[in-house]
Amino acid sequence: MYLYLAPQGGFNDILARIQQEIEYCKKNNRILLVDTTKGCYNINFSDFFYFMNIPIKIITDIDVIRKIIADNTLTIYQKDITDRNLDNWTFNFICDGGLFRLNNTVLKLPTNPCSDDIIVYSRCGGGDPISLFRNLYFKQNIIDHVKHEFNKLPNKYLCIQIRNTDYKCDYKSLYESNKQLIHSYETIYIATDDKVSIDYFRSKNLNIINFTEFPIISGRSLHYSDISAETKIKNLICDIYIIAMADKLLSNSLGGFINLVRNIRNDLSTINDKFN
Repeated sequence: MYLYLAPQGGFNDILARIQQEIEYCKKNNRILLVDTTKGCYNINFSDFFYFMNIPIKIITDIDVIRKIIADNTLTIYQKDITDRNLDNWTFNFICDGGLFRLNNTVLKLPTNPCSDDIIVYSRCGGGDPISLFRNLYFKQNIIDHVKHEFNKLPNKYLCIQIRNTDYKCDYKSLYESNKQLIHSYETIYIATDDKVSIDYFRSKNLNIINFTEFPIISGRSLHYSDISAETKIKNLICDIYIIAMADKLLSNSLGGFINLVRNIRNDLSTINDKFN
């Protein structure tokens, strides 16, 4: 018995959705299939991450998931889903509580006990995933990249986090309100999805560092850019670690990501053990 999940949105949204469906699978005795090839990052989750100490079985390798979906002996909850080729599946957002549809099928979790072998589901966000982040670990390719970039930074630096594509923030007022503090640091790392904001802070004669690769088209969301999936995910985890290790964090951004990294900073054990 399986629950197939195609989580949508950014990193915080993906973790939040997985966390929600872990509880569903625990309650309904199902194995969770997590397919992140259908979201904005378009990655095979198992290439970069794994979980430990999770109360259910989770499968994140897309090759294994494809075989399960293709098995005609297994029934699918939504009867009009007849195409067993996972590569043909496309999920589209509908304005109804964050739900998605697969072709013309609106995907909802059954409220009553379900006897079908596979439930197909897709959704975005759903809460604060800090508890799940504690159980998320990084493959060696992520660890090596983060350590390589982090070692370029001095021991003491200020981090400014700016989210300024899908959510806008007034980073100019952030600078004006914290000008004295900002200029007291020799090195400032800017973690952002907006290259223009980096240029702004550099114009203030500050030593600005940023390790993110940006799309050619300015202002386009990094989530949905044509930057390679591996690069996006490595840049993302690198930023999380650099934000966590900063001497001080400044941000007036909105959204779940800044809440996640603030929670990580409040308890560095949630990330330190992943790199030791």
